[in-house]
Amino acid sequence: MITSSKKWSEFADDTNTQQAILVELKRVMQQARWFGGKAYEMKALETDHCLPFDFEDCRYYYFIVQTSYTDHPTEYYLVPLGIASDKGTGAITEISFADTKGFLHDAVYMPHFQKSLFQSILQDNPVATSNGEFLFEKGKLVPENESFENSRNPNVDQSNSSIFFNEKYFMKIYRKLFLQTNPEVDVLRFLGNRKLQ
Repeated sequence: MITSSKKWSEFADDTNTQQAILVELKRVMQQARWFGGKAYEMKALETDHCLPFDFEDCRYYYFIVQTSYTDHPTEYYLVPLGIASDKGTGAITEISFADTKGFLHDAVYMPHFQKSLFQSILQDNPVATSNGEFLFEKGKLVPENESFENSRNPNVDQSNSSIFFNEKYFMKIYRKLFLQTNPEVDVLRFLGNRKLQ
């Protein structure tokens, strides 16, 4: 178990706990299909950004890790983090903060976090962070009166992560991040704003 004397709301500045989590995260990443660095010798895993994201009564973090190798260029990966009372899919480690304890999860697998993503997209508004903002784009084909009904992860192993919403919307989550725009995102945005004939 990882123990911190600070609150979960202070995790963005809790570098000691972040370091302890990175040790556990290294193990998880090396077993995950979406991690593309398995063939290389990892030199270090460090925090690049730890951005808080609040939804309803829960705090999540967009945790971006910098992965350095001895024989490959540095890569960046996204692992959203949340805390749940039970151990389930996406559990990373048991953890205790001054104000809460439970299991630290890869939040992509947490239903409430999934809801937060969909609601943020429906609102189509930027969310401020400590050093910028998250941009959520609804697109032109989502009806104005759309609402969250349900969400689920597909029952297949994938090189990225994805979520189904309301059994009709599909979200692909890019784990490996790039400083430049991913061309696939532009293609999907273009297709997502047009009805297929």
